[in-house]
Amino acid sequence: MFDSHTDSLPAPLNRLPSSAIRLRTIDTQKNLFSQGDATRGLFFILAGSIELQRVTEAGHLVLVQKANVGDTFAEASLFHSHYHCSAVATNSSEVIECSKQAVISHYRDDPDFALAMCQRFAHQVQQARSKLEIFSIRSADDRVFRALTEGLCKGSVKSMAHEIGLSPEVVYRSLNSLTKSGRVMKIGYGRYKAQ
Repeated sequence: MFDSHTDSLPAPLNRLPSSAIRLRTIDTQKNLFSQGDATRGLFFILAGSIELQRVTEAGHLVLVQKANVGDTFAEASLFHSHYHCSAVATNSSEVIECSKQAVISHYRDDPDFALAMCQRFAHQVQQARSKLEIFSIRSADDRVFRALTEGLCKGSVKSMAHEIGLSPEVVYRSLNSLTKSGRVMKIGYGRYKAQ
């Protein structure tokens, strides 16, 4: 356990005692946990990015969530005995593991903690719904434009393409088209801004 990263946690997770948190370092393409593992708690990303991936009964790999710096993930683990997906580092990552028992205990004993966690989770649900809306947009140009306005182009264009369900080639063509039409401005190598 450690004290130095307690202040790195967002409210209200920063109320957890240092004994309830653990710094974890995950190498690129390594699992933090695997689908079916017993749950230990939820996580907060300090550096890198994590993909939550689920293998369906038919053997297909499905991206459930891509978590980036400042995101929490595996919240459902608080209420389940086993992880329903795998957490894979897309690049070298540092996460803070928050003990399941400690979080549940704070839920029971601290109404302000419980309310703040519910607010955080509600915000994340809103973000997930926004991504679903993006996926429902048929036009590649419109989907890319909406992703830019939602701030989904934080990493590479390839990363954004993966996140919005388009091939990188299609996203590059759309960015070129949107730039020519004046809806998007290129602000650096692989960096774009909606007008």
